[in-house]
Amino acid sequence: MKGSLPFSKDKVMTAHTGIVVLGVLWLVFWLGPAFSTFLVDPRWGHNFALPLTFITVGI
Repeated sequence: MKGSLPFSKDKVMTAHTGIVVLGVLWLVFWLGPAFSTFLVDPRWGHNFALPLTFITVGI
């Protein structure tokens, strides 16, 4: 396809990608069931620290 950007799986699938995916999925699967609890008691917010660390390190 002319004019498209070159795409390589080697550049996308790295060790960092796995860490980012881990952090995002952790947030999704924790935030979904526990969000109502977080709204009632904000101390549940400490659970954001670890997945955000994974995302930051992965990026």
